[in-house]
Amino acid sequence: SEDVPSELVTLHALKFFIDHGETMPEFAVTLTPATPFTSAESLDEAFKLICSNSDWDGVTAVRRAKEHPEWMIVLDESGHKAKTLLGNPLDGEFNVSQNLKNHYYPTGAFWINRVDHFIKYPSLYGKNWGAVVMDIDEAVDIDWPDDIEEAETLIKRRKGIIR
Repeated sequence: SEDVPSELVTLHALKFFIDHGETMPEFAVTLTPATPFTSAESLDEAFKLICSNSDWDGVTAVRRAKEHPEWMIVLDESGHKAKTLLGNPLDGEFNVSQNLKNHYYPTGAFWINRVDHFIKYPSLYGKNWGAVVMDIDEAVDIDWPDDIEEAETLIKRRKGIIR
């Protein structure tokens, strides 16, 4: 397979329904193989969210961000002069992680979309969308060789082979 944007995969599947005169489903669920620990509970929670929020176009999975955007640095063209991404100082209240808001990062594990809106505007997020927060182990995303090691370690931990 090719590495293409996930919305193109979902759109291709839905166009297959259209081209073959099939009844369109109300929702499309897009799962990615790179997040093998996605739980049925997270999918159930996402489906309940989209069903109870009729103005949402979709629901996706997120995990708590490990880094705080307030601590992210950008470097100038020289690669040495630094400033914070958001323009805040790094001392005082900004230097205490407990004072900072939690932020979330999309895992790419899944999306649930309303098909009628998705066909018109093929975005896995849409204009109005919600999120389910996955725990860090469930959100393991295998993109690089190191990620495979992390997944293997998690499997061994779950089997009680290692602590």
